[in-house]
Amino acid sequence: MSVEEINNIDDRIRKLSKRIENLEDELFNIRNINIQFAILLGLENEEIENLIKVNKNQIECFR
Repeated sequence: MSVEEINNIDDRIRKLSKRIENLEDELFNIRNINIQFAILLGLENEEIENLIKVNKNQIECFR
């Protein structure tokens, strides 16, 4: 492989890594929104834990 090919691969890896980071942030935000909606719907902590797969401490942050 040439240096240019290696640099292109490195660049792609960096871009993919950044994209993964952004997707993780989006998923975190979606999870938080889902917790807030569940609270607004009047679900109890146990129901939210089972539905969204989060723990009680994460839910209490929004109550």
